[in-house]
Amino acid sequence: MRVNYKYDIANASKEKHDKWAKLERMNIQNKVDDIKSRAKEIGELTDWDKEAITKVEMVLQDENRKQFERDIGEILKLAGLHSEFEKRAFYKKQANARKRKDDEQ
Repeated sequence: MRVNYKYDIANASKEKHDKWAKLERMNIQNKVDDIKSRAKEIGELTDWDKEAITKVEMVLQDENRKQFERDIGEILKLAGLHSEFEKRAFYKKQANARKRKDDEQ
């Protein structure tokens, strides 16, 4: 049986794309950890080296945050709730509570 990898990649399922994205994040994180450990051996890093590491860490943190929010949405969906509706209701309730507190003062 012949496998057409280009077709498989172009038509991959959402689960496969999510798995590939997770593997890519893990790969980047491993490389950042490796660079940090090698930086200790090198000694003094240039300002650009420090900035580049910081930028990559920020990107990883943003991606991890997005994945975390997707996971929460998936859990809420399994529980029969819609994450955007629940989020709006939460923020509305929070704003009303804040407004009541401000009115009391």
